[in-house]
Amino acid sequence: MKRLAAWIMRFRHHLLVGIVLPTIFFGYQLTKLKIDSDILNYLPQDDPVVVLFREIGDKFGGNSLAMVALETDDVFNQHTLSRIDSITTRFQDLPEISQVLSLTDILDIKKIPDGIEVGKLIPRGRVPEDRRELRELREYCLSKDMYRGSLVSADGRIALIIARVREGTSKTEVACKMKDIVKSTEGKEKIYYAGIPFQMVFLTDIITKDLMRLIPLVSLLVVLVLYFSFHSVRGVLLPLGTVLISTIWIIGLMSSLGIDLTIVTASIPILLIAIGSAYGIHLLSAHLEGRERYDSKIYHIQQTLKNIALPIILTGITTLVGFLSFLFSYLTMTQQFGVFASLGVFFAMALSIVFIPVVLSYLPAKMKVKSKEDMEEDLSTKFMSLIANLVLSHERLIITGGVLIIITALIAIPRLHREVNMVEYFKHDTEIRQAEDMMEKSFGGAIPVQILVSGDIKDPLVLRAMFKFEKYLRSLPDINDPQSVADLIAELNEQMNGRHTIPDTREGVANLWFFIEGNKVMDQLVADNDTRALIQAKIGTVNSSKVIAVVDSIDRHLEKDVPRGLFRLELASLPESIQHEVREQRIAEVARMISLDAGYYGAGQMNPNRILSVIKTVDSPEVRRLNHLQSDALSQAIKTYFQSDAADLPVDSDLIIRGVIAGLEPVFLTSSPDEASILSVLQQQIPESIYEDDPEALEYAAFALRDLITDGRRQAIVDGLTGKILEITPDMTETVLSAFRRDIQGDIWTLLDDYVGLPSDQITSVVASEIHSNDLVKLSTLQTGMPIIFRKLDRSVLRSQALSLIVAMTLVFLLLAFRFRSFTGGLISLAPITGTILCNFILMSILGIPLDVVSILIGSVAVGIGIDYTIHFLTRFQKEFQTGKSEQEALRETLQTTGKAIIINAASVMMGFLVLMLGNIVPMQRFGYLTAITMVTSALGAITVLPALILVTRARFIGEFDRVAEGIRQQINGLKNFASRKL
Repeated sequence: MKRLAAWIMRFRHHLLVGIVLPTIFFGYQLTKLKIDSDILNYLPQDDPVVVLFREIGDKFGGNSLAMVALETDDVFNQHTLSRIDSITTRFQDLPEISQVLSLTDILDIKKIPDGIEVGKLIPRGRVPEDRRELRELREYCLSKDMYRGSLVSADGRIALIIARVREGTSKTEVACKMKDIVKSTEGKEKIYYAGIPFQMVFLTDIITKDLMRLIPLVSLLVVLVLYFSFHSVRGVLLPLGTVLISTIWIIGLMSSLGIDLTIVTASIPILLIAIGSAYGIHLLSAHLEGRERYDSKIYHIQQTLKNIALPIILTGITTLVGFLSFLFSYLTMTQQFGVFASLGVFFAMALSIVFIPVVLSYLPAKMKVKSKEDMEEDLSTKFMSLIANLVLSHERLIITGGVLIIITALIAIPRLHREVNMVEYFKHDTEIRQAEDMMEKSFGGAIPVQILVSGDIKDPLVLRAMFKFEKYLRSLPDINDPQSVADLIAELNEQMNGRHTIPDTREGVANLWFFIEGNKVMDQLVADNDTRALIQAKIGTVNSSKVIAVVDSIDRHLEKDVPRGLFRLELASLPESIQHEVREQRIAEVARMISLDAGYYGAGQMNPNRILSVIKTVDSPEVRRLNHLQSDALSQAIKTYFQSDAADLPVDSDLIIRGVIAGLEPVFLTSSPDEASILSVLQQQIPESIYEDDPEALEYAAFALRDLITDGRRQAIVDGLTGKILEITPDMTETVLSAFRRDIQGDIWTLLDDYVGLPSDQITSVVASEIHSNDLVKLSTLQTGMPIIFRKLDRSVLRSQALSLIVAMTLVFLLLAFRFRSFTGGLISLAPITGTILCNFILMSILGIPLDVVSILIGSVAVGIGIDYTIHFLTRFQKEFQTGKSEQEALRETLQTTGKAIIINAASVMMGFLVLMLGNIVPMQRFGYLTAITMVTSALGAITVLPALILVTRARFIGEFDRVAEGIRQQINGLKNFASRKL
């Protein structure tokens, strides 16, 4: 250290220039600094979860949703709808947006006399103006599941515009453009902005404003602490200048390397200003302490460096090591924090032992120093005397208190919970938080859940598996509005054929797929030539524990209950014994689906066994027998067929039609009507003159009537079973009951289909003999979406916390054990900081503060900073003790010198971190006051627990306690002998 001190003084002019020039360069780089608030960038980009998430975004037009909501008394008015139409159109013009959905641009499926019509809910540029039309539109939208709760709230007060942002584009830039568009439109509606892109914009704005406001404030607080500590201008400006220069260097370096600030790294400037002043404080304290012993200013500075440089370097290294422990974190932003915070600490440490001595060498030698009388009356002097008396009198009691802290921590730590949802970063009264709360209340949430399905998406078995999985999804708590292409097919089938389910044949699916083929809504539902599809839903909570519980439930269901393949079987071609086995499986499956529906519609208390018992009656005569109403309905359907333009054999005569119906009545009673019987009736009842020009028309009519009668009979069965289910259903509103009835009927229809799909893992040996490998329809499923990202973050939080603490404590132990040449010395040195970390966890548990991406920093930050107090204390205590002083004298001297510096430093750091409480990001507020508390705790631990341990253990790395005690005894004996001789 002597050579280093001489070298610094020798080259002080060059060193000063070497400090000023980089400061100018890095100061300029600050103008290029950017902020990254994209949570996806906080994770390693090669992580499979991130790769899949981005791949989904590429293939399906993006997976980030930016949502704008307009609230008024009733959105179904001409002005509001026109404003929605204008915003929608202008959003669509943005190249960064792949698709926009709103009331003025959404698919609509309607039943018309000749079939179905697929078009727009409101044609482009044709917003209704007539009150009656607006009222009808309102009633229609609020009656449709496709719109209610998705694009308009159930009370009709809030309308939603959903924009899908393309992958690879800047979410913050497009969100800003969207806000500008909305602000440029006129209207009195209240506007909400929700979704990840708008959260990023809001978070970026908060980080920027907080930095601009908090950096000056933390600097001012450090100035006050320094002034009241040193009572001089240089005592303020030198430590403060050191940390400001190091802050400019490190943030400028990040900017020049193209590394953006994140929610975590944005704390580095405030952290450096708060903790970096410690090195300057200790150097100035040492400089003041020896001022009266030296006449030469330069020699005095060299001696100061000789004595204090090593402890400063050692404390800097331990702090640096604490931050470097974050390199083992899973999160990219935490790794970056570790690297640049440690570099910042290195800069602050290096500048303290270079910049401050260099500047001191240019300043006058004299500096205002408190008189001895002032020192004796100083409050800190009295406080240190009290601490010394406490430790010397109650060292064992202090250690007992430490043991109690450990026991309390063992109880408290398991009760800690984690939180990773970005929405929780904002205060409840902020604009973005109010928007997210509104989305939860009115639209079931804003966080998308996504399931990637791979297979032949046009195959009815794959579509049915998707449709069934959606039923499971909506039965989960906090999952809302699941949607996929299977929903559209089921909706089309309901409008076309009266069945809210998936057809059982490829032809049936193809006939419905035709209506939506090429529609832009399909771009977000299917991809890769219809071999991949997305099931999407919304999660209606921002609570990470609930989100992760849902994600885990979905994964378990995908693994356990969703088959990897389905065998397609035609029931009629199977032996009767196998038909019975397959039918039993299907009955159980339908009962499970109805139970899921019951749970979704608020009837979860329905007994699943009773539902199963009802479905098992499907083959009973009571269910299969047509009643008069059903027979009349079937007769009317036959009459309508003959009189329609689509009839293969048009018949106008009511007399002939009545004859055909009368002849077919025996066929009505047949469970499986055949074409031959129907053809025979037609030949008997219809004159040859009607079909003589087209003899085959009679056969076509027989086929058509066979299907019509079969469907009629099946509809009767469906109605019968539905009625029985509804008899055991608790009371519901008419609207809910109608929807429940529709879904029950759709479930039961699958029980009556000619073709079935059996999961490949449920094929028994008997059934296996009747199937072939080419009957297998493969499919695979993967969960993706933001909740998966949250779970990844959640798991990484726990792992990062444990690993960073272990690494930090281990490295610090090794350094201190090497420094003091003692294994015991390393362990004793860790005691205060271990107690500090445990106290932090206890406090978090008591206050319900979660572990998050910011609070996991506290432990290692406490190790890195708090260990400095231990090092300074031990170094000074060891020095005083080895001069021959007793442990009591060494302790009092250490507390009155280094102890004061520790308190000053702790107060400075504490005040700096407390400034974060004035910020607007909730985790940073918690980080601020928790770290401030750990600073106080670690400082108090260093001046109480540490000396108590030394005194109790009589640690030999401090010195030879027995030798000192023997020396004191000899001195006492000498005094006694001298006194006796005098007498």
